[in-house]
Amino acid sequence: AEFLLVSVNKCLIPNAPEAEFEKQLQLLEESPIPVLSCNGFLQGETLRSIGPNARVDNILRFAAIACQRAKRAGVERIVFGSSGSRKLPEGWTKEQVDEAFIPLLKKLGDLAGDAGIVITVENLRKQECNYLTRLAEVGEIVTKTDHPHIRMLADLYHGSVMEDPPEVLEKYAHLVDIVEIAEAKGRTIPGVGGQDFGPYFEALRR
Repeated sequence: AEFLLVSVNKCLIPNAPEAEFEKQLQLLEESPIPVLSCNGFLQGETLRSIGPNARVDNILRFAAIACQRAKRAGVERIVFGSSGSRKLPEGWTKEQVDEAFIPLLKKLGDLAGDAGIVITVENLRKQECNYLTRLAEVGEIVTKTDHPHIRMLADLYHGSVMEDPPEVLEKYAHLVDIVEIAEAKGRTIPGVGGQDFGPYFEALRR
């Protein structure tokens, strides 16, 4: 492995005091494999990002600490999957949520930019989330956000489950910061069930 991906709360511990994070920094420095990415960004009701119970102020305070600690820890990107945080509330349309979500992404992009890192928005299959479940939806929201520190994470496991065509990945490849991959059947590493990822790789190459 060239680098590890660890959750924000385990790696950057934004809710912990500075003294505790200093100890965490020492552990990260001693790790033989660097932690360059963090996921599990926004968890719990106090960090809801959309809908009537959105907690934007809480999110921005949390994200400011997370981004600055990421910079100090050598973490280059924070993955914004966070299915619970960005769940589409009952009675709300995607268009309504987009109007609130894009300004939040812009503010998060500013915080990431101040720290010299990137926040990547991930596509999640409908079984886990009901908002931004397709590669194209993530591509469009990142395009509309139009911020250099807000990019895409193209998850080929979720994309395969949702039957996203490779052509969509090619269309938005210029926005992709990182790709994650697992076979749709069993969510295994590639090569277990023999799923052919060739068309996706060709789309990225083009």
